[in-house]
Amino acid sequence: MLHAVVDDVRMNASLLEEDKSFQNICRFLLDPHPNMPRSAPTPCRYPGCAAVLATPGFCPQHQASTHRDYGRARRGFDAEVGFYQSKDWRALRAAVLRDGPLCVACQAKGMLVAATVVDHVVPLKDGGARFDRANLQPLCASCHNRKTARETAGRR
Repeated sequence: MLHAVVDDVRMNASLLEEDKSFQNICRFLLDPHPNMPRSAPTPCRYPGCAAVLATPGFCPQHQASTHRDYGRARRGFDAEVGFYQSKDWRALRAAVLRDGPLCVACQAKGMLVAATVVDHVVPLKDGGARFDRANLQPLCASCHNRKTARETAGRR
């Protein structure tokens, strides 16, 4: 846009093609190094990757894996995650929820809330048995999160 002042009022006017080319010429003459890039190209930050980028960071190939690894590191990647994906655990979890469809913590307060999580009464990290039904209880998500937060805070 070209700004023009008419009768002490600033007005916007669209640039004509000649004005645009004139503006480019002025930019060229005022720029001391017109053919130089604004910043030097940098290599991808992933170890061993030879990709060269215009802006610092990771190449598209390594960007996703870096985000995944960052998330795992932030969560303190838990070795027990694989256990919860096993066929044996899924079958036992389904059986516990089938036998006890209500949250035991909410039931103790006189509320009827559907259970969505099977919780280890004694956490696995504290030596609880993995497949012992006496060590499992059905909980709703909010009660499970509350219990887990309490246990995690007690470990610190």
